[in-house]
Order: sequence, then C-alpha cells, then structure tokens
Amino acid sequence: MLNKGQAEPNGASTTDPLCAWDPDAARLLKVVDSENLEALEALLESGVHVNGHGGSFHETALHRAAQIRWTSGVSFLLSMGASVYAKNQFGQTPLHYAAASRSTTCIKLLLENGRPGILDHTDMRGHTPLHDASASGCLNAVNILIKAGALVHAKDANGETPLHKAAKARSVPSMVALLNAGAELGSKDNNGESVLSYTLLQLPGTMDAVFDHCIVTNSSKINTKTLEASMNFLPLTGSYKKNQVQNLQTFVDMGHAKLLSHPLLETFLFIKWMKVRKLFLIEVIFYLLYAVLTTILSFNKFVWDTSCNSTNASACACSTANHVNCSASISPLDIKSNSVLKGLVVFQTVLILLQQLLSIMQNKLAWIRSISGVLHVIIALLVLLVVPSCSPEEWQHHLATWLLLLMWTECMLLIGRFPNCGIYVVMFQRVATVFLKIFAIYFCLLLAFSSAFYITLNCAKSEGDDGGSNVFKNPLLTFVKTLTMMIGELDFGTEFVNGLSHLEFTGHIIYLFFVILVSIILSNLLVALAVNDVQGLRNSAHLERLIKQTELVFQMERNCATAAYIASYVKIPKFNDLLMKAAYLCKHACDENRVFLFPNHPKKATQLFIARNKKCKDYNLPSHLLANVMECLRTREVDTTSTKSSMKIKRGSRIRRGDYHRNDNEEVKVNIKDLEANMSDIVSEKMEDIVESYGTLNKRITTLEGKLEKILDLLLKNSEDATPPPAASPPKDTRGGGGGGGGGEEEDASGC
Repeated sequence: MLNKGQAEPNGASTTDPLCAWDPDAARLLKVVDSENLEALEALLESGVHVNGHGGSFHETALHRAAQIRWTSGVSFLLSMGASVYAKNQFGQTPLHYAAASRSTTCIKLLLENGRPGILDHTDMRGHTPLHDASASGCLNAVNILIKAGALVHAKDANGETPLHKAAKARSVPSMVALLNAGAELGSKDNNGESVLSYTLLQLPGTMDAVFDHCIVTNSSKINTKTLEASMNFLPLTGSYKKNQVQNLQTFVDMGHAKLLSHPLLETFLFIKWMKVRKLFLIEVIFYLLYAVLTTILSFNKFVWDTSCNSTNASACACSTANHVNCSASISPLDIKSNSVLKGLVVFQTVLILLQQLLSIMQNKLAWIRSISGVLHVIIALLVLLVVPSCSPEEWQHHLATWLLLLMWTECMLLIGRFPNCGIYVVMFQRVATVFLKIFAIYFCLLLAFSSAFYITLNCAKSEGDDGGSNVFKNPLLTFVKTLTMMIGELDFGTEFVNGLSHLEFTGHIIYLFFVILVSIILSNLLVALAVNDVQGLRNSAHLERLIKQTELVFQMERNCATAAYIASYVKIPKFNDLLMKAAYLCKHACDENRVFLFPNHPKKATQLFIARNKKCKDYNLPSHLLANVMECLRTREVDTTSTKSSMKIKRGSRIRRGDYHRNDNEEVKVNIKDLEANMSDIVSEKMEDIVESYGTLNKRITTLEGKLEKILDLLLKNSEDATPPPAASPPKDTRGGGGGGGGGEEEDASGC
C-alpha cells in the first residue's frame, strides 16, 4: 500500500491508501510472520488490501514474505495481485529482500511475475538485487540473477560493484560466478580501491581460492583414470579487449608475485608465451641487426675512415696528440655501402621512435615506468645525432661511445627477457645493486685512502723524487687507482715503495691500513654479500622466471595493442585487416577455446590440449606444472570434504528456511556423478580384464586343440599297428546235408 499521493508502479495515484499505522496492514504483516496460509487467505478475502504498506520500514506483505523466505506465501500473494514493484521507504523492492535473505525460490517467483526493469532497480543506497545477493554470499541467488540478465558492472552510491560485495562477504564461489559473467577485478570504487587490491591487502589467500575454483574437473575424485581438468581463464583475464596479462602484472607490482606459481596462472603464461615467442624472436633479431649496423657505421666513421688523412686535424677520429697517420686503417665499406647502411639504420630508428610514440599516446604512465622504452628513445636520438652526418666531430665521438655502450647493454637486457635466460640477467642486476650500495656506504673510506695516497705520493714528486707513479699526479686518477688496488692490484713495486718512503712511517702505516680494511675486508665483504644474494636468487629462480615471463608477455601484448591503435585510424581496408590480425595475434579467446588436460592418463598426462571449433592442439606440459595441478586438486578435495562434514554437523541446528531440500538435491546429484564416474572406471577395468582373460583362454584352447589332434593321430597310428591280419576262410565242407553245414557255420561264428 502506498502513502497518500504516492505513485503506483503503473503511474496512477491512489486517493485511499493505507497508512503505515493502518491496523489492517499490521494484521496482514503479522499473519505473514506466522506463515499461516489459511489465515492469510481469509484476511485477504475479508477485504484487506494485498499491497498495503505497514511496519517500521513501510513494507508490504510481499516484502515480509520474501524476507522470511516463505515460498508458498510469496506464491499466494503474487496470485492475489501483490505488486513486485512495491517499494519500502528505502526504495527496496521484494526482490531486494529475497536476494538479501538468500531465498532462491522466492527470487524465481518474483522474476517470473515481474518485467525486466525490476531486475536492476536501485534502492536509496544504489544497490541492485545483485548487490544484495552478492553481499549475502549466496551463490545460487547470484547465478539466478546473472542468468536473468542482471548488470554485473552496476555501481552503488559508493562506487562498489557486486564483485566488491562478494569479496567483502568472502564468498569465493560468488566471486567466480561474477567474474565468469564479465565482472572486472580492476573495477574501482569512489575511493580508488579496486577489487583486486582490496582482496590482496585485506583478504590473504582469497585469490588462491578463486583460482582454485577456476580449475574445473569432471569428477570430485581426483584418483579416477578418466579425470579431466579444465582451465577457466575468464576470471583471470577479464575483458577481452584489455591487456589480458594486466592482472598478472598487477600481482608483480603489488608484491604478490607468488601468485604466479599457481597452476592456473602458470598455465595461462605458458599458453601466452607459446603465442608471443615468435614475435619476440623477430623483435630480438630486428634489434640485434640494428645494433650491428650501428656499430659498423660508428667504427667506419671514427676508426676505419681513411678520410682522417685530411689536413683538418680536428675532424680526424684518430689520435691527434700523437700525430698518428690514419692511412694505415683502410675502411672495408665503400661510399655506396656506407650510404645504404645509413639509410637502413635511419629507417629502423624512425620505426622505433614511432612505436615508442604510440606507446606514449596509449599510456604515458606505463611508458615512463618502462625502463626499456625510455632507453630505446635515448638510443634512437643518439643514433640520429651520430650516424647521419658525414664528417666526425669531437662531440660526436663522445656520443658514439655512449651510444654503443647503451645499445649493447639494451641487447643484453632484451635477450635476458627470455624466460630461461632472465634469471642470469637478474643475477647480474642484483650483484650490481649490492656493489653500488656498498660503494655508496664505503665511498668516504675509499675517498679517505685515495686522498692520503695522493698527498703522500704527489708530495714526493714535487721534490724531484721519481719514485712515485705518474698516476698519482691527478686526484681523479688516484681515486681510480685506489679502486683497482681494492680488487688486488696493489702494485707494491720499487717505484711505489720509494714514493711511500717520503713519509717513511706514516706512508707505510696508511698503506697497511688500506690493505687490511679495503683490499681484504671490504673486497671479501662484497664477494660474500653478492654470493649470498645470488644463492637466494637461485632458490627463487622459478618465481623470477615467471616474473620475467609475465613482464615479457605484458610488453608484447602492449605492442600488439599499438597495432590495434594504428588500425583505428587507418582507412585502407586491407592494411586495416592486417593490423587487426597482428593486434589479436597474442590474444587468447577464453570464451571460445577450451583448455584441458588428463592428469591421470598414462599416455596423455604430460600434454595440454586447446580445443576450438572441433580442432584440437596439444602442447607438451612441463612436469612441475602437472604436479602443481594435482597438488591444487588434492588441496581443494580436502577442503571440500572438511566443509561438507562441518555443514552436516550444523545443519540440524539451523532454522528451516525452505531451500535446504535444494542443497540435499545438489549433494545427491554430486554423489550420483561420482558414482557414475566410479562405475565407468570399474566397468572399463573389468572389460579390460575380460578381454585379457578371453585372449588367454583362446590361446589355451588353441594349444589344447593342437595337443588333442596330435593325440588322435597317435591313437590312430597305434590302432592300425595293433589290428591283426584277417583270418583265412575255413575249408569248404563237402559233406552233404545242408542242416549239418548250417550248424557248423553257426558254431564257427560263435567261436569267433
């Protein structure tokens, strides 16, 4: 019932509404609370309005029936004309109440009697029914609303999506259902906090549980021979248009790289690497060719070029101080080859700059964070300053030196992005980091000894003593010499001793302190720390490899996104199609491809299958990844068993709310599926035994038949040998008398 002047759902207003304190509405709500269907029917037949509003929240009987999960009452009220669009004072509909109370049957009844507009109706808080269902943690309610078409991206007044609510309710199955429906882990609320960051920081272990649910099996028993494990990557990748490795890169950036070792994530990285490895190899070859050609042109310009015989000494790349004649150096490149190589290098440089420019236009912050992108731009600018000009200048000579140093360092980093090679580059980086830290800490100590050596040995030179070394004339060279002495190059010869003898006692004491503190203690400390750090890196080598693989795939997919960005501005159809193919070359269609494996199969256990449009590809799966999948399934089986046992203990003490018969049916269905799987295994094993027994029996029967034939042959031969020759016929009786003769024949016959 609506207040006076309040509009009904169809837009008409009522002039005789029931107030919140109306005794008829109060009696109606009381009857609903008692769940007395006969009393409710009698009350409505007496003339009480079915849509009367009452109670402290100004709600209808349908609100209250949905709240207490009275299924028969909801069905009866709907049949009597109760409005599913009725709202309480907070703008909540009965569907909000049913979703919050976890009543799936009531949700179905309300959806069947309402138009689609009720599905995404928001209350005063901005909550849709899907928000309330997600906050309650009811998986079945969430699935029903999603199937009905509820918006999974809807945000409430705080900017939170249903996925935020499910995460805060710690309902992992609801989170998986929402992610499968298209929800984003990266969606942010009004405070800028995403679901992913909240889950990682506030709910440790939840993301592992979410990914565990994404490995779907055809049986809850993991020891069956026909076990099939399917990988669902939709919760991991989110939207198909975005970078599919964005969430994985976020794990690395937020310090949760251990999640990459989960079998679902590692399998996804394996598939993505199989897609991008050819493209990355092409990129490496392109950049190596770029470095080789630039190096050849730099050598030809500053070392090999015979034009340095010119009288212009300032333009000569050779040593002008010693007046060396450069005519002995003959360039292996003629003018035409040099021009061709210059044009090729400039063309490659322009391509690199265009690619980096597009990356900046797409995401400036990501490009700034990428050291490789910044280094590419610096190298390209140095190439344009050094290579195109003909005559070598002194400032170009300096730039060329830095250019080659940075270019080949970038080549090392590029090769180190290969998953199997990245661990060694990381080792180098960590050792360099340790050295720089120690150098910064002990810089004052090195500066102290270099200053002492400079003043000691330089003082000896000022008095005409030639004992000191020429290196100690310059304070900068003295510092460099001190560094070389730290690694063992002490150079304690006659000249050095004579230099120290100028300050006989002080010089030798300083040198002794240097040997003990720097050359022995500091250098060995550096080695010990570096080795210890490398050993720790070796222990986490697998995780470091996954991190490098994630960074590589993320970068390659971002490069492919650049092709899509160009295609959006290209109006040539064929070129546009080519760019779009390149853009989607790295993509994995999670909704179209089915990824599965048979972990218990004797022959196919080490293969990963990707099926699409009745076509199936298989890849060799690493053995450690298969072991991780089985470990994940075992852990989930143990957790499920313990959860079911605890639910059985608690179920008897819970209040009846109309939906437990559905849970029992689900358990029966699961048990039936397990029984079918076990029966199929037993039947297959028995059939194999029968086939083997049948084959063995056939062999035995064949052997026995052969033996019987031999025995029959032997018996026939023996019978023929034992049979006597036929007896001679008796002499013919010549006596007369037929009777006597006849009697004689009978006697002979009887005698025989």
